[in-house]
Amino acid sequence: MEQAPLTKRDSYVRLQPDVVMLVRIEPWEESMLLLRDLNTQVVRVRHPLPACERMRVQKPAVIIVGASVRPKDFELLVDEAYELRAAVLQVGQVPFGKLRAWIAMALDKVRQRRAAEATEEEAPAQLAAG
Repeated sequence: MEQAPLTKRDSYVRLQPDVVMLVRIEPWEESMLLLRDLNTQVVRVRHPLPACERMRVQKPAVIIVGASVRPKDFELLVDEAYELRAAVLQVGQVPFGKLRAWIAMALDKVRQRRAAEATEEEAPAQLAAG
């Protein structure tokens, strides 16, 4: 009895774009960020506490926080971002004219940092397997 030939299945790795999380950013402020030019996925969150929860799932590279967020809530966001090795910026810390360059630089640095950490984590596993 003949077996049917195995079909070839192509497997593709799908690279997800970096995530930029906007916390309490107004629509007019978002348009000034010029995020369309960057290869990013934008996640909008209205309140800081739910943003902390979503950060654990979405793992954003950059978090941009609105100026109206209270200092205590901003600290919570910074603490959560530190765990994820993400960059955080509150609107007003960088002039709008330089904000796009700051976001691009932060995305690049976070990518490098996360890649270095992944390499460091893989090295002991390779030694143990080898």
